[in-house]
Amino acid sequence: MIAAPYARVSANSGPEAREPLVEVVDRLRRAKPKAAGLLEQAEE
Repeated sequence: MIAAPYARVSANSGPEAREPLVEVVDRLRRAKPKAAGLLEQAEE
C-alpha cells in the first residue's frame, strides 16, 4: 500500500521527500488514521 512512496521518501531528503510523504500520509489516512496523524506531527 505504501511501499513505493515510502521508498521515495527514504531515498530523498528535504523538499524532495515532501511530495511522496504527502502521498503516504493520504493513503494511510484512509486505513490507519492514527499512523497518518503521527507522520504529520513528525513532519512539523
